[in-house]
Amino acid sequence: MSDNLNFEINYGVESRKTIKDIFKNPLNHINTGMSYMLPFIVLGGFASALGQLSQLSDFPLWSLCATIGSYGMLFFVPFFGAYIGYSIGNKPAIAPAFIASYIANENGSGYLGALISGMLVGYFIEIIKLKVKVPEIIETIWDYILPVISGILVTALMYYGLNGPINSLVNYFVELSMGLDMTNGLIVGLLLGAFGGIDFGGPISKIGMVIMFAGFEQGLNIFVGIGTVISAIPALGVMMATIFAPKLFDEDDIKYSKCNLPIVFVTNFSEFALPIVTKDILRCTLASFIGCTLGGGLAGLLNITQTVPVLGIPALFFCNNPATYFICMMIGSLITAFSLILLKKVWR
Repeated sequence: MSDNLNFEINYGVESRKTIKDIFKNPLNHINTGMSYMLPFIVLGGFASALGQLSQLSDFPLWSLCATIGSYGMLFFVPFFGAYIGYSIGNKPAIAPAFIASYIANENGSGYLGALISGMLVGYFIEIIKLKVKVPEIIETIWDYILPVISGILVTALMYYGLNGPINSLVNYFVELSMGLDMTNGLIVGLLLGAFGGIDFGGPISKIGMVIMFAGFEQGLNIFVGIGTVISAIPALGVMMATIFAPKLFDEDDIKYSKCNLPIVFVTNFSEFALPIVTKDILRCTLASFIGCTLGGGLAGLLNITQTVPVLGIPALFFCNNPATYFICMMIGSLITAFSLILLKKVWR
């Protein structure tokens, strides 16, 4: 197939896109931004942890790790915005979304400002591409002009218009969260647990992750502690139920659980439950919701904090109380398991 024919086919597909198509599935774009952002957080967090050793030793590598960590934590917010923009508006959105997000972050609107910047840039570029018919003479350089226009307009809108209100909202959120007592910690835990227990790593869970990272970006490590505790509860709980009450499940589910339960302990990925969940979505979802909500509430009540947002075994090295962290996770998982068993027995 020739390049010209390829261009015509792609152009035809693009031309059939509508405004409604552009605004479909916004949570998918947030998920893309988070997937590109996480390596910065993990690198920055681990490097910062190693950099703490510079207080005990003058070995040059520890100081370098501290520097690497500071840059990793500096850039994770603008890269989050950049790849939200990329998910919506493709390559022309990366640079303007990064710059708009960086400036928004530097002026106090943080993670939320980056999210809004990335979406504004991406949607602006897609709408312009859809609605503006450019002269043939500049078609070849249009993808270089769009970043300039979108970068200036969106950054100006954020800087002069939206940054103030977003900054006030973020500051209110931080002040409210900084005063967390046991009751408020319980509320945050119940909220994050409710989001995390509904769809096993799906789009609703991603809303909880957005809240968690917004808190983390502002130095509220309790959000990460709660989020990490609840991440393993759905899969652990569902798999435990197959082992505790094998007569209620088929042989494939039991074998799957026995093989993958150790992996879930190590990784904490809730998606491992999906092969079992898809056979009984309603009861599994309700059981997971109950277990995650109560497990998250307990983690918030006991003030579980975590300085680096990593899952699984590595999380134990960065939380303030590994034993309590593990207990909260297991209690939530057991509640999920026994809730599922009970639901299967009484809800036929």
